[in-house]
Amino acid sequence: MRKIATIGISLLFIVSLYLAHSMTSSSGPAAIARDKGAQTYTGKVYVAGMGGHFTEADVVIDPSAEAPIVVKELGRYEVGSKDSHPIHDIRIDSNDNTKMFWSTYKTDAKAQGKILHAGITDLKSAKILKDEKVQIPDKAQWTGAMYCASGQTKDSYLPVTMSNEGYIDVFEKNTLKLKHRVYLDSIGFKNNYQFFHGTNSPDMKAFVITANMTKEWSAPDAPAERLGQIEIVSLDLAALEKGELKVLGRSTITGSPQKTITFRQSFTPDGKYLLQSG
Repeated sequence: MRKIATIGISLLFIVSLYLAHSMTSSSGPAAIARDKGAQTYTGKVYVAGMGGHFTEADVVIDPSAEAPIVVKELGRYEVGSKDSHPIHDIRIDSNDNTKMFWSTYKTDAKAQGKILHAGITDLKSAKILKDEKVQIPDKAQWTGAMYCASGQTKDSYLPVTMSNEGYIDVFEKNTLKLKHRVYLDSIGFKNNYQFFHGTNSPDMKAFVITANMTKEWSAPDAPAERLGQIEIVSLDLAALEKGELKVLGRSTITGSPQKTITFRQSFTPDGKYLLQSG
């Protein structure tokens, strides 16, 4: 179900980004000057919500204005309840921009066993096209946070978990059949990290993951102190889609122990830079 709420005031979104070095550039943060002669832009922004929904916002962007982002209309697509379908990550299908993929951040409190959900919503009709129950594996012993990022190929949807052990699931797009479950312990991640995130490059050749490195966990369900070191690893996406790991490159960025922590990321459209939030 999609619900609409019209607002008559301007909202200023203040977004704090942790600016990290990209995989291909060592240049640091740059100051952005306001362009007094810039034109305005319109668009839609989709935001995942913990209440069992995601939001659609129609926005106007004026780079020359004091409050550059104005929300004209808000809509809400419901996929479940806060107990069954809290979500942190949504992704529009690259093949069909009327389809939204989503996956749940917490286990379903209403289901028996350790269950997550992966689904598809039709953005035109607001109908839920798919809602598949996904069993959490026994290897994931810390499950305080689960699906929280994703990427895709032409044929596959790949959500990433924040669990320990963390993993990437590979779903067939049309059916949401789970094709592969890929763990990352073979490339150096075993009881020494917290919170995987990742996404695909625009050309769909690479899948970049980040992990917050920690001291060694005393137990698989007992998070250890974060070191402030972020591992960035570029994986071959064609191999990953087959359930295989092929490392293309890796890098490390350093922040403050226990303070620096990363979340989702996005590439610039040309694929040259990775914008990392934290």
